[in-house]
Amino acid sequence: MIETVQSEGLIVYKRDDEEKRAISITDGEVAFFALLASDMLDLAEKYKRDVDDVHRMFFEVSCDRDKLVKLLEGKQSVQKWEQIEDLAVKDCQDSMAYKYVMQKRGENEVAKRRRFLEYDTK
Repeated sequence: MIETVQSEGLIVYKRDDEEKRAISITDGEVAFFALLASDMLDLAEKYKRDVDDVHRMFFEVSCDRDKLVKLLEGKQSVQKWEQIEDLAVKDCQDSMAYKYVMQKRGENEVAKRRRFLEYDTK
């Protein structure tokens, strides 16, 4: 992954006080996020959207890139998660809110969202 970042010429900046300086990427996790950031910028440009909107949408689809692209393309089949639903699936499984989201989204989608939000560590 580090080689990909270097071959793509991606630059990561670190801010020290008020000065930005380029840092070299020697860590796989930093390389992953550099590639992800580059991809989000590319998608924002391709679909003529603000990069902050693309990041928000990415979170709303549990960081599923395929769903994000469908959402950017305007496909109606993609459902975004709302903050209120995130709170509901964090709640006790016996709560009415949890049961409502479970009925609306289905067990598989709720389980994926709970893992994404790190409510479950399985």
